[in-house]
Amino acid sequence: MKFYKYLFSILGFLLTTHSAISQSKLVDSLELVISKSVDDTNKINNLIKLGWEYSNVNLKKADSISLLAIELSDKLNFQIAKGAAYNTLGKTKIFQNKPKESIDNYLKAAAVYKKFNNIKGLATIYSNLGNVYGDIGQTEKSLQFYYKSLNARKEIKDEKGLGDCYNNLGVAYKNRGLSDSAVYYHNLALKIRTKINYKGGIAFSLINLSGIYTDFGDYKTGLEYMIRAAKILEKEGDQRGLLMCLVNIAESDIRIKDFKNASKYVDQANKIALDGGFKYSLSIIFRMYAFIYLESKDYQSASQYAFKAYKNSRFINDINQMGLALSILAKINTNQKNYYAADTCLISAINMARKNHFYSDLGSFLVSYAKLKIEQNRTDHILEYLNEAEKVSSNAGLIMTQRMNLYDAYVDYYKKINKPIEALKYYEKYTNIKDSTYNYDVAQKIEQLQAVYELDLKDKKINYLQQQAHVKNLELNEKTLKLQRRNLIIAIISISILLLIIGVLLFTRYQKLENNKKQFALIKETEVFERRRIAKDIHDELGSGLTKIKFISEQLQSENEDSHLSKNLKTISETVYSLVDNMRDLIWALNPNNTTLDNLLARIREYCSEYMEEIHMDFVVNFPEQIPNKRINNQAHRNIFLTVKEALQNTVKHAHATKIEFNVIIENSNLTAHFKDNGIGFDVNKTQNLESNGMLNMKHRIETIGGSYQILSGSTGTEIIFTVSLDTIDYQNNTLV
Repeated sequence: MKFYKYLFSILGFLLTTHSAISQSKLVDSLELVISKSVDDTNKINNLIKLGWEYSNVNLKKADSISLLAIELSDKLNFQIAKGAAYNTLGKTKIFQNKPKESIDNYLKAAAVYKKFNNIKGLATIYSNLGNVYGDIGQTEKSLQFYYKSLNARKEIKDEKGLGDCYNNLGVAYKNRGLSDSAVYYHNLALKIRTKINYKGGIAFSLINLSGIYTDFGDYKTGLEYMIRAAKILEKEGDQRGLLMCLVNIAESDIRIKDFKNASKYVDQANKIALDGGFKYSLSIIFRMYAFIYLESKDYQSASQYAFKAYKNSRFINDINQMGLALSILAKINTNQKNYYAADTCLISAINMARKNHFYSDLGSFLVSYAKLKIEQNRTDHILEYLNEAEKVSSNAGLIMTQRMNLYDAYVDYYKKINKPIEALKYYEKYTNIKDSTYNYDVAQKIEQLQAVYELDLKDKKINYLQQQAHVKNLELNEKTLKLQRRNLIIAIISISILLLIIGVLLFTRYQKLENNKKQFALIKETEVFERRRIAKDIHDELGSGLTKIKFISEQLQSENEDSHLSKNLKTISETVYSLVDNMRDLIWALNPNNTTLDNLLARIREYCSEYMEEIHMDFVVNFPEQIPNKRINNQAHRNIFLTVKEALQNTVKHAHATKIEFNVIIENSNLTAHFKDNGIGFDVNKTQNLESNGMLNMKHRIETIGGSYQILSGSTGTEIIFTVSLDTIDYQNNTLV
């Protein structure tokens, strides 16, 4: 996990910021002074101050105010003021992730300060240029400007500035992997800052030293330094600095697998960020959460927080943090064997780092991508990625663990392509770094042993006796462990057998369900085929015969003058017409393509219109405008249509009504049909009335498909209401009829 480089660059800027409340008051005060200012020189100076204050809260406004100050300075030939304005623009451009523009503005500021021999201003600009070049991975140029700043600070005996310079040099050397030099300069910075009682500077020196000890694996010392820094920053009321301390403490806890403590400190940092509106810090916090969940193997939560980190970084246009968030997403997907997603994330991160010259990050991303390809047994172009990583790393400087990862990737690659000599070469480099870390730890252990040897003989004897007792306890524990191990093996075997039996049973049940599904599908397919065949046969054979009978009977009726015979022929013709009409309904119902709710309602509407066309009654029909696209089973399709048909015919024949209303309502997955007339009505309690009007048939049809049927009748007319659940008559519940 690589947080320190990014955190230290932010902390460098934090040294020059105030609290949000004091900023707001100062901004308001400056705006008031500028609005009332008569003297143009004072106005320019106050514009520069206002631009600087806005650089902490509103970058666009800071840019426009600084440019206005430069424009006024040119008009009044007040050139010395332009240096401070260019300095503000340099600061805003780096926060806007525009390092080239930032460097251009800082160089313009340096030219102004050189012209007017402003050594202190020049020293500040050199430090800022060192910071920018360090951020984009150009460590050689970064060091050059830091040393220029150092010489300028020494010339004017600026102790606070000297502390800042030593701190910057420590960060630069750490980023190059030269930890001894980094410790040396950070200690110089700490000494000067302690001397002048610069609390904020002391805290940040402790933070930087903490990072170095943590990289060496001395988490205890690193944590002690970080906690000391946090206490100072909390006392000073520096919420941003405290936030970063909490994040670093959490990182140390993650490294030693103490996820509970890590989560606690990240929660505290998150609260400070939200309360203080530090949206630029949220990306780091979200990445910390992602690491915690990743190490805990909660990949879903890890992915959510990694996406949050990416989204927040994109919102604030922090390209560096976007790349780091993508790198975490790649690790999460790699752990889940989702190589395509991991590949995509790392390629995006690499392209971002290349485009924006984040060389240190680029080196790490390239190594991660090479390891991903090795894990997938894809050895193409791996050497190119590793060589590029080594090249950019030599320029940017990697911390010890990053260089170890690079050499470890070389070893894996050469082992994969069966080149043991090359693998051994990089393994030696890997072990040399590892041994240097080990030697550092050994030196600490020697100091601890020297303290132990100063104890008297009595203490040594007590320790010896305690060790003997400990050995006996270990022997007893070993026996207990063997017994527990044997019991564990028996339990594992038993559980494995049980799981195997359960697996076989589940597989058998699954196979049975699959067979049932296939049989059901076959039955459905056969049913559809048979329905189509029957419909075709009825239409071709029975339909043509009935049509022929109807035609002959009508012809005979027109030719015959015998009234009795004509009456019989008319009866035959009407019967045939009714049969043809019923046959058409049957063929329509048998067609599988028509078994949808939309088609059913369309057929009902068509039938009602045709039937009522020759009947002199007011007939009002209301159908819903929106009809669900739903298939229904054949039995329901047929029963609903026949019920509507019989209800309409009974009303026309028996009700002696002048008006019929027919409403269809679809609501809450229910279909409701409602007939209402203004006829004479009848006594629904008399069974003969129900039987003579076919009411029992309608009731039976609706209840057969799981619906409810109700008839209400009186002197004002009759109402027939039936309701069917659309879920009950779904196509999946189809039955043969």
